[in-house]
Amino acid sequence: MSSDNCMVLQLYWGGKIIYAAGSIFYDPPMPKKVLFLTEMVGYDELLDRVYNIMGLDRNRQRINLIFRNCPQPGIFGAMPLVDDNGVAGMYYLKSGSRQPTEIYVEVEEISNYCGHDSQTFEIGSGIQAEPPYHLFDPTNLHHSQLTQVEAVDDLPSRTGRRKGNMRCREIDRPTTSSRPSMHKSTIMAHAADILTSSMLDPLPYTDIDLVDVEIGSEPEPDDDNSGSDDDQDDVYPVHSIQARDQTTFAEPFLGSEGPSLRYEAGVDAILQFDPLDTREAEKLKFWSERTKELELGQLFETKEHIKRAVKLWSIKENREFKVRASTPTTWFVRCRARNSTPPCNWQLRATLRASHKMWMIVSLTPGHTCVRVCNTNDHRGLSADLIAQHIIPHILNGPLYKVKEIQTSVKKEFHVDVTYKKAWYARRRAIDIVYGDWPTSISQLPTYVDELQLSNPGTVVVWDHHPLSTVSQTIFDYIFWAFAPAIQAFRHLKPVICVDGTFLKGPYRGKLLVAIGFDACNHLFPLAFALVDEENNRSWSWFMRLLRIHVCRDVQNVCVISDRHHGIIHAMRCLEEWKEPLGVHRFCLVHIRSNFTQKFRNERLKSLMWGAGKANQTRKYEDYMSVIFSISPEAYAWLTGGSVRPEQWALCKDGGYRWGHATTNMAECFNNLLRESRFLPITALIRYTFNQTVDLFVKNHKMAWDQVYHLPLYGWEKYVANEQKGRAHSVQVFDHRRGIYCITTAYRQAHIGGHAQTVDIGNRTCTCGKWRELRFPCSHAIAAYFRSGLNPMSLVGPEYTFEAYQATYESPFNPLRDPKYWPVAELKLSLLTDRLKQKAPGPLKTSRIRNEMDRKCPDAPRRCTNCLQPGHTAPNCPFSGYFYK
Repeated sequence: MSSDNCMVLQLYWGGKIIYAAGSIFYDPPMPKKVLFLTEMVGYDELLDRVYNIMGLDRNRQRINLIFRNCPQPGIFGAMPLVDDNGVAGMYYLKSGSRQPTEIYVEVEEISNYCGHDSQTFEIGSGIQAEPPYHLFDPTNLHHSQLTQVEAVDDLPSRTGRRKGNMRCREIDRPTTSSRPSMHKSTIMAHAADILTSSMLDPLPYTDIDLVDVEIGSEPEPDDDNSGSDDDQDDVYPVHSIQARDQTTFAEPFLGSEGPSLRYEAGVDAILQFDPLDTREAEKLKFWSERTKELELGQLFETKEHIKRAVKLWSIKENREFKVRASTPTTWFVRCRARNSTPPCNWQLRATLRASHKMWMIVSLTPGHTCVRVCNTNDHRGLSADLIAQHIIPHILNGPLYKVKEIQTSVKKEFHVDVTYKKAWYARRRAIDIVYGDWPTSISQLPTYVDELQLSNPGTVVVWDHHPLSTVSQTIFDYIFWAFAPAIQAFRHLKPVICVDGTFLKGPYRGKLLVAIGFDACNHLFPLAFALVDEENNRSWSWFMRLLRIHVCRDVQNVCVISDRHHGIIHAMRCLEEWKEPLGVHRFCLVHIRSNFTQKFRNERLKSLMWGAGKANQTRKYEDYMSVIFSISPEAYAWLTGGSVRPEQWALCKDGGYRWGHATTNMAECFNNLLRESRFLPITALIRYTFNQTVDLFVKNHKMAWDQVYHLPLYGWEKYVANEQKGRAHSVQVFDHRRGIYCITTAYRQAHIGGHAQTVDIGNRTCTCGKWRELRFPCSHAIAAYFRSGLNPMSLVGPEYTFEAYQATYESPFNPLRDPKYWPVAELKLSLLTDRLKQKAPGPLKTSRIRNEMDRKCPDAPRRCTNCLQPGHTAPNCPFSGYFYK
C-alpha cells in the first residue's frame, strides 16, 4: 500500500467539543489514544478499531466519529464519519499531508435512545439524518406524544426565492418512548436558538439555502445559442444551484446566521457544508480511473481532469462528443450525433463549485442512443496528449518505447487503433512531460553543469557558443563534457581510443560524439562526450582537440580507431595535438570491409580481405594478399595504397599501436547502451551519460576488488588458454644468456601445426607477433619461460594487472544535491529554432536544390554554418557539411 494511504489518527473522548472564532476545538486538547493506519480502511473496520481501543461494548454503547478538517488556513471545521464515503473523503482531504488527523469520539448509551433508532429527520429532497432531539432538554417539553408533522410551506420567503420544505415524520417505534411531541415550528425555534447561541463568529457564507433541487435538473442552454452559454451561476454563492429558467430559491435555513448542520452525534459545534447537496456532508463522489464511469455529483480537481474523464468514458463507450460551451466555470458537451435521425440526447454539464473549489457534474444524461458509424477503429477523442499520459509510466522506465509497442498498448487499454504518426507524437509529448523539451532543457543546462562540476571537482565542461551570439543573448552551439573519475582513470588504461558519432532521434538536429577506452578486463570505458550539430570537419576537430587536451593530456602513442569519416581524418591529419608520436590513426576493419565490399562485390575477396586484416603474422598476411592479387589486381591496389595503407587496417602492419583491437565495436556497443538517451533533450542526455558511467564504475569497482584469480577475468582466461597450448609445444634452447628459444607447435588434425616460432625473452618478442601486439605473453613465450624456470606471470603487461584494474575505478563519483540547493548560473543559453526538426526544414544537401538556388541567383552571397561569413561560397569552405542560409 502506498505511503499516501497511511494516516495517524489522534482519538479524543471524555471531553467536549468547543466552537470558537470560526473553528472547532476539543477540551482537553490532549488525545487519549493514537491509531496508526498503514492502509486504507472502510467505515466498519475503522469503527471496530475504535471500539477495541476504547474497550466499549457495542450492545451498551454507540459511538459517533467526527473528523476535524481545515477548509481554510487557520479555520477548522468538522465532518461526520457515518459510512465508507465519509472515510474516503477524509483520506482525500488529508492526502499528501503528514500531519496527524484528529477524530472526536462521542459515546452514547443505547438505553437513552431505546425505541428511537428508526426515526429519521428529513431535510430537503430525500436527505435523512438522526433527529436533533439531543439539542433540547426533554424536561422542558410537555407534549405527551410525538405526532406526525405535516409539511410546512408557509415559511417566510424572500422576493425572487423559492420556498423550501422541511418535514418530520414518525415511523413505527416502541410504545416505551417518552419522547414528547413537538410541532415543526417549535423544533425549528429551539434549534435556531441553540445554534445561534453556539456561533461565536458568523460563517463566511450567509446567502445560502437548503433547497429541494435535484442536481441533474438544471435546464440546458438553447440549441440555437449553445455556443454562448450564460455563466451567471458564478455570480451567486455556489452553495446553491441556480436554475436557468429564473426559478426562485428557498429561504435560508434557520434564520440569517448562515448554513449550519448538527451531526447526529450531538456535537456542540456548528458545521459548514455545501448546501448544494447536503449529502456531500456524508458522501463524496470521486471519479475512478479504474472504472471510468461517470455519475451525477462526481467531483474533479480541475477542468482538465474532467475533460480527461469524459474522453476516457467516451472512448470506452465508443462514442464521440462535441464541446458546446467552455468557460472558466462551466463545461458543457453533447453527443456528436445530436442532429442525427433519431437524435441522440446525451449531454453532460460540469461546473466549478466555489465551496470546495472543485468541478462537479451537475447534469448528465444516462447514456447514448446513437450508433457510431466510422470507417476506421480510430477515435478522435484519443489524442496524442491522452496517449502520452497513458505511456508516461513506460517512459519513466526509459524513453526507448517503440511506436509499435505504443500501438499495441493503446489497443489493449482502449480497444482503439491509432496511427503511427499519432503514436510517434504521443511518445515525443510524453518525453517532453517527463524530461522537458529542448528550449527549456537548454535554459536549465548551465545550472545543471555548474552543480555537476561543483559536486564532482575536475569534471570538464567546455562550451562553444554560436557565432551569432551577442552579449545579451548566448546561443548554444556545441558542448563537450568528460567526468573527473574517467579523466583520472585514463592513465591506467590501454592507450587505445575508439571514437564514433551517432544521431539524435528527438526534435533536435544534433549528433552525439563519444570516445571509448578499454580497461584491464577489456571492458568499454566511456571517456568523453560532445553534442554538435553535424559530423563535419569543424565539429570533429573541435572534439578531438578537447579530447587530447583534457583527457589524453601528455600520454603518447595514443591510437585512435575510427571509421573513414572525412571529419576525423581531417582532424587527425591537421591537428598538432595528434601528430606522431603523440597519436596515430587507425581504421576500423569492419568499416574498411564495408567500403571494400561496396567497390568489389565478391564474397571471396571479402573473406580474404578480413583474414589479411586479422592476421598477426606477416606470413599469413602475405598469403592472403597474394590470393587477392590473383583474383583482382584492382582490389589489391585499393588495399595497398589506393584508398588506404596496410598499416591503417592490418594488425601485423600497424606497429603494435592497436593492442589487438581491430574494430570500433566498443564504441558501437556504447552507442547502443545510449540508445535511450538519443530521444532526450540535452540536460537529460548529460544526466543519462552521468548515471550510466556511475553504474559502470560501481559494477566494475566491485569486480576489481572481488579478487579471485591472479589477473582480472579477461586476462586470466587468456593466460590459462595460452598455458594449455604451451604445454604441447616443443622447446629448443639456443642461447641461455640472451634468452633465445625455438618453439615448435604441436601437430593437429588436418595437418595443421608444426610451425617454428622464435622467442626472444630479452626483447620480449615472438615471431608470431601476438606478444608485441597485445603486450600479453603468447603460448610460445609461456613455454619458453617454463623451460627457463621463470614465472610467466611476470610477462603480463601492467595494463592487464589487478593493480591497474583497481586503480581505474578508484576515483569515486559524488551524487548531485537536491535541485533547490543548486547554484544559480550566470550563463543564459538559448537555442536556434532552425535546429529543431518540426520548425525548420533539413539542411539543403541535394544537388537539385543547390542547382535551383544557383540558377535563380548565381551571384547571391551564401553562408556556411561552420564559419557564417557573408559571401563565403561552399566550394571554398575549409569545412564540410555546410548549409545554405
